[in-house]
Amino acid sequence: MSRTAIEMTGVIKQYGDHRALDGLNLEVRAGEIFGLLGPNGAGKTTAMRVIMGLARADAGEVAVFGSAPGSRTALAATGALIETPALYPGLTGLEHLRAVARWRGAGESRAAGLLELVDLADAGKKKTRDYSLGMKQRLGVATALLGDPALLVLDEPSNGLDPAGMRDMRSLLLRLADADRAVLLSSHLLGEVEQVATRVGIIARGRMAQVLNRAEFEERGLDEAFFAATNETAGGGVARDGEPGSAEPKPSSGRGETRP
Repeated sequence: MSRTAIEMTGVIKQYGDHRALDGLNLEVRAGEIFGLLGPNGAGKTTAMRVIMGLARADAGEVAVFGSAPGSRTALAATGALIETPALYPGLTGLEHLRAVARWRGAGESRAAGLLELVDLADAGKKKTRDYSLGMKQRLGVATALLGDPALLVLDEPSNGLDPAGMRDMRSLLLRLADADRAVLLSSHLLGEVEQVATRVGIIARGRMAQVLNRAEFEERGLDEAFFAATNETAGGGVARDGEPGSAEPKPSSGRGETRP
């Protein structure tokens, strides 16, 4: 399998009169956590939807492990949490994972272990409709991990988590990348990305404004790099942990997508 997990070259995506992606270039490699940052409406979620085959690029080239996005080969290698988790409300957390595992042909044996991995073992017998937002996010990540994917695409995985949950999510992401997975992570929390990312890409107006490795953004400061690249002022839809800030508005119908 290619060491390049995701490669996007000159990708354009248009929604009516709005150009969500305007010649986006992106490369994500196996074994790294690539943090995708940008102000509201910059194109982060649109890029992830194109990668997963949930939206079709109007121009440019996209490959996931060398295959077309949304193809059988690409989807078999990828787990994703895009927007909000798509869960079965009448099932328990454990039943949900087992149902998705059967649908994917991934086997049900990993379900209990994945609940434990995301700290939901004690909630496995609880109906998902009764889960808090943070619990739903954790279950969405567990669902994405069914099939042991080589690539994880995670849109705001820390959304709704309390400080302890955010800490646990950071630890989980680092362990997953150590296992030679590629992780593409979007967040509006600069501090969260700064603590886990191997490299950071800053999107502005649908283009990749800057890519920094860890040594570069630690030396310069991620805040300074972000605001310089986007011409944003503090508070423009991004935040340090615990500060105001909101995720990017979604160009889709609002239906959450979880690709296990």
